[in-house]
Amino acid sequence: MPRLLPAAYLAALATETAALADAARMGLDAPTPRCPGWTVGDVVDHLAMVHRWVAAMVERRATDRLDRRELPSPPTEGPARIAWLEDAAAGLRAVLAATDPATPVWNWSATEPRTAAFWFRRMAHETAIHRWDAQAAHGPGGPVARDLAVDGVDELLEVIVPRLRDPIDLGGTLRLVAADAAAQWWIGADAGRLAVPPPGAAATLRAPASDLMLFGWGRLAADALPAVGARAVLARWGEQVRP
Repeated sequence: MPRLLPAAYLAALATETAALADAARMGLDAPTPRCPGWTVGDVVDHLAMVHRWVAAMVERRATDRLDRRELPSPPTEGPARIAWLEDAAAGLRAVLAATDPATPVWNWSATEPRTAAFWFRRMAHETAIHRWDAQAAHGPGGPVARDLAVDGVDELLEVIVPRLRDPIDLGGTLRLVAADAAAQWWIGADAGRLAVPPPGAAATLRAPASDLMLFGWGRLAADALPAVGARAVLARWGEQVRP
């Protein structure tokens, strides 16, 4: 499916960061339900560091991975940590907005061109997922915007899952259908790697695009979503695909 325009990723980055910061102000010590061992504060620190790391690489037009140890450490006090995240996101948006997406910049993908365009997309989705984590620590996590979520499922299958080290065996083809968009995906495995098989599925999960993205990232459990067919296929996704 067509990807979003760079401006859409930048807008999502701004919106999702603001929502994450609002959730963080409700308490940094709350544990995140789908990131075992992490608190909201850990999410804030992690994302602020990633934003600064990516901004530095894009700004320097880095052709190799930048060592994160070169970056300053985050503050330790609550309000300062949230401000650190907001400043990091604003800096990242400014750097990306001033950069041609076709500019050569390093990334870790085995399937994507090494250009700045990768980071527009990746940072929007990274921020959306962790915004959900922060919200879910204090109550229900809000949905991801429909178009961003459709693109997020694409990115998960095209970019993230191919990096997994362990072979995948879902025990059948899984079909994802976005109930609120003209989008669907057939997911199978060939020699342990994800493949797009012919139509026909052992299990079909039909839900809003946001729920599909959150399911794919392990944020929503399969048994909480409407599915038809072999639920074992959905369970295996949760067991084997942990991006």
